[in-house]
Amino acid sequence: METEPLPPDQALAFVREIVSRGKALLGIDRVLRRGNTTVADLDEIADFTMASNGDLHIEAYADAACEFIERASTGDSYFIIVYRE
Repeated sequence: METEPLPPDQALAFVREIVSRGKALLGIDRVLRRGNTTVADLDEIADFTMASNGDLHIEAYADAACEFIERASTGDSYFIIVYRE
């Protein structure tokens, strides 16, 4: 599943919410608002699917996701969060 593009504050809140419910965070894509459209930013993608032993480290990924969102946030940044129900 994935969210619609969320502003940074909502993206951070969503990450915390899904982690509190034990959902697996799979990745985050940053998109940039350009007028009424969004443009994918291929330089700002976080992929949490490649754990070396196949385990999903939910809390560690949540910390990394929050750091990614905070670091990659600009005035026109939105984030699409990919997760598993």
